[in-house]
Formats: sequence, C-alpha cells, structure tokens
Amino acid sequence: MKKYLILLLSLMVCFSFILPAGAGELSGDKRALLEKINTSISEMNMDLSSTATGFSEYKLNELTGGALLMVPQLANMQGAKISFDYNLNAPAGQMGMQWKMNYQGKTYQGDLYLDGSRIIFTKDFLVMIKEISPATKIPDLNTMPQYLYVDQPEFAQMWSSPWLGSQINRILPLQNELLTFFLEAIPNNTISSNGSELKISINQQQFAACLAGIMEKVQKEPERFADLMAKYITTLDPNQSDDELRSEILAGLKEDNNKVTSADDIVKSMAEAGLEFRNLTYVVPRGKNGPGSFSLNMGIKNPTTSESLGEMDFKVDQVKNGDKVTGDMNMEISGVVKEQNIRFSLKLVGDYDQTKTNATSNTALTIRVDQGSMKMLNLGLDILSQAKVDKNVETSVPVLTPENSFNLEQLTNEEEETVQAKLLPGLEKSVHVVINGKPLHAEVKPVIKEGRTMVPLKNLAEALGCKLNMINDHELYLAKENNYVMLRLGEIKYTVNGKDKILDVPAFAKNGQILVPLRLIVEDLGYQVKAEGDVVYITGY
Repeated sequence: MKKYLILLLSLMVCFSFILPAGAGELSGDKRALLEKINTSISEMNMDLSSTATGFSEYKLNELTGGALLMVPQLANMQGAKISFDYNLNAPAGQMGMQWKMNYQGKTYQGDLYLDGSRIIFTKDFLVMIKEISPATKIPDLNTMPQYLYVDQPEFAQMWSSPWLGSQINRILPLQNELLTFFLEAIPNNTISSNGSELKISINQQQFAACLAGIMEKVQKEPERFADLMAKYITTLDPNQSDDELRSEILAGLKEDNNKVTSADDIVKSMAEAGLEFRNLTYVVPRGKNGPGSFSLNMGIKNPTTSESLGEMDFKVDQVKNGDKVTGDMNMEISGVVKEQNIRFSLKLVGDYDQTKTNATSNTALTIRVDQGSMKMLNLGLDILSQAKVDKNVETSVPVLTPENSFNLEQLTNEEEETVQAKLLPGLEKSVHVVINGKPLHAEVKPVIKEGRTMVPLKNLAEALGCKLNMINDHELYLAKENNYVMLRLGEIKYTVNGKDKILDVPAFAKNGQILVPLRLIVEDLGYQVKAEGDVVYITGY
C-alpha cells in the first residue's frame, strides 16, 4: 500500500512542473508535452516568492450556524476584516508584516515578523484579544516588553524550501526525471495533439491502466525508481537521509516484487473502496500563446448501495499572452455523513493575473454544514492578494534584546508557574487533580479561574465513571447512579436532580474541551473535595 501511495502522490506532484531531460524513450507527443511545460517553467519569474512586497486581505462576510454556540465569541466575527502588508526577503530568511483588523466597528493594528526560526509580534495583538474577548486571561500588558516571540528551529527549514525563489531550480530537474520515468510507463493514447494544443485525457479505466503501467515499470526498475524518489524527497526535506530513504523504498518494493496488479484489479479495488475517478483533462497550447486548462472530477459512493456520498470537481482555465497569464479557478466539494445526518459543501472560486513582476488574485470561499434541518455552519470568506517584485525590499525585522523582548517558550515545562507569576501576572494558574488516589488525565490542563478550579468535563466524567450526554453542543448532562447535573455552556444557572442552582463561574470552551467548576459538580454528585496547595483531592463512592 505504501508503494501505491508513493506512486500516486508522485504522479500528481510531477504533473505540476516539468523540465525535459532523458526523454529519448518517449513518444513524440510525450516529448512535446515535456518541452512545452519546460518552456512555461523557464518563463516563470520566481522573484515573486523571493524578494517582493505584497498585500493580502481576508473579509469574513458570513459566519453563522449552531456550531458557533460552542465558541460564542466567533459569532461576533461576521463582517470582520484582516489585512497584511508584507515585505518578503526569502534569501535572507526574513519577512515583515503590518497587520490591521476591523472588528465590530473598531480598528486594531500591529506588526508581525518572521526571522529565521523566530516568529516575532508586538503586544498589540494581545491588546486586540483582550478587547475582543474580555473573558480571556491576558497577562498584565504593562509588565510586558515591546516584542514577544517563539523560536522553533524547524521553522527555519521553510527558508530553504525549493519552492521559494530561485531555489526551485534545485527541484525541477529531479522532478522532470521522475515525470519522465512515469511517462515512459503510461499508455501513449492518454496524450494526444493537434495543430494548436497538446492534451492529456484520462478516465477511470485509463487511470487504472496508467497506475498499472507505472507499477510494472517500478517492479522492473526498482533501483532507478528508488534513487529518483529518494533524491526528490530529500531535496524537499534535507533532514531525511538519502541512503536510508532509498533503502526503505527498496525494502517496501521488495515485499510486493512478485505481485502483478492489472488495470482491472485496480478498478475493482477502487470500486470496493467506493472511489470514482471520473475524468482528468489537461490542455496546453502548442505555441507560445493561447488558452489552456486543467480539470479533475472524482466521486465517492457507498460500495454496497452505490449511493453517492460525495464528489469533487476542480477546474482551471487560463490564457497566456506574452509574459502575462490570466485565469480563473473553480473547486467544489460536497458530501454526506449518513451516520450523523450531516451534509456539507465547500466552494472555492477565483481569478488571477500574473506577469513577470506582478501578481493579483481574488478568491471567494464558501462552506456549508447542515445536520438534519439545523444549519450548523455557514461561512463566507473573500480573499484578495497582490504581490510585486522588489529587488531592494527591506523587512525592518527588529533586533531583539533581553530588555525589549520575551520568549514565550519560557512558560513551559517545570518553570511555568514561577515564570508566569514573575513576568506575566494575570494568567490562569494551573492546578493538579487527584481522584480516589489517581491523577486526573486531562487533555486540557485544569486551571484556577476566579477562585474556582476548572477541569475538562469529558475527562472528569471518564475518571468518575459518570455518563455524559451533550445536546445541541451546549447543553450538558452528567449522571452518576441516582444523581444528575445539567448545565449549559456560558450560563451560571444549572440544575441538580431537578433543583436550580447558581455557578460562580460558568462552563466555557478551551482548546476544543469544555471546562466546568470542579468542586460544585463533584459535590453535587456525592463526592468529597479537599484542596492542599495546588492539588485538589476528590474522594468518594
């Protein structure tokens, strides 16, 4: 299975960019296709992803639905707009951005920088969070320096990516060799030509024939394939070892070396999985200018009933005229989850315009999720972006010192509580919970909020052996033998065995979990609670 995934991924990736090399064994149409796409690549100006200035804007036109009840703050995001003015210097490993956000009639703005392995931002971002969500615990801003940052060595790898700037030249020759390997194996009848265009057209049977041909070729030339794949992948990710990866690929191929998979076998396997590869079409003009297109249509269905469960339709049309390329894109994904009676759809439409020195694009994203008759999520997002090559771009990344900056990673591990209390007063304090002698395993760390110990309800229920039910994602029922508690997200009023009571701190959502006040809940269920320092002991039953 790993071998098939590698082959399929490689085939899809390599159709993106191609350089002609070693194409002597290819048919005339295949060789012409390689040469044509090579011309397109050679004409691309990668400075737009190397040294450039640009602007991006995201406007949330619609955000409604029942799912927002879990995070009420998000309901107020409808109509919000955030924009970024950026200066990119990829060779230097730097990017400077000025962000601006319009929310509920008020404007917030600040600076954000990428510098090697660091992400640096000014405390204006926390000012915005504090005003938008007052309930969020934010450190005392008066005690904080001008800059906050995190330092992740893995992040620095982004700057060595071959997809940034002229470094793409490192990956294109290898990618071309891989594509040549694949094109040698696929049937000639998948590629055709006439006086004005070259065309790839593949239906499900032809797709299966292409995969079968590639698999057969890999079995016949495992050393060549493993060498090409290892070089390609390690160029994308230098942290991997070329020799180790090559050996791993060869070992995987050796396991299936004596298995021959026919096109009919592949079609049968796809049918058993409910996958439909309906059509792939790729068209490029034979001359320097003219129209081109790419389209892909796939589906998924219930293999037993043949009922449609979803489909994807993706299409790009573009026209090249001199050094200018204009085009438009349309992608639609839809599906159902029968068990939960959920229907969903995603639509992404846009247009773009690019020359050697400038690029613009406009995109609109729409997401719909319904559960039965309830509309769970309606999202509409407009995205505008512009970029311009600037050889003399300046990122203005600040020089960090102990006096003007603070590393947020200092708030981790053993020193977290001490550093929080000393440098960032105002944060929620953590606490440990022990239930009948066993520490509570919590996906979100228990905290003390407004004098109350708040714990994840799901983990608490599991530890206590309680039954937990959620209705409409905001009404919660917790039961233990003859006792039950009912509470609602964000409300102080709750019910114990049918009697109304009041919470000091209402239940709230954090990192995908719902936190509730520990003492009141467990005492209402018949347990005893005792606190000693930062440890809370629960006993009973």
